[in-house]
Amino acid sequence: FFLSTSRFSPSTFAKIYETKAPKGVRTVNKEPITTITVHFEMNCNTSLQVFDINGRLIDTLFDGEIKSGTREFHWNGNNQPSGVYFIKLSSSDYNQTRKMVLLK
Repeated sequence: FFLSTSRFSPSTFAKIYETKAPKGVRTVNKEPITTITVHFEMNCNTSLQVFDINGRLIDTLFDGEIKSGTREFHWNGNNQPSGVYFIKLSSSDYNQTRKMVLLK
């Protein structure tokens, strides 16, 4: 998986850090798992979700209140086919989407 990084607007509340390929993917019991690192500038209610190329919700990695700081989330793509997926980070006033590619 590969998540690109970029700068956001001055009102940024969170930043998804780059997960470098191929180190971003590790195999645990032959299952493809990626780590998504997010830095939250403030406490907030947020959700982190994975969608397929058709916009269908595949997984919710987090949904609730989170404190400021850097957090790691893990997604296991074992039950999904190879393809393009999107990770969406959202709160009441902010949305960010990044592309991931699953290759098996």
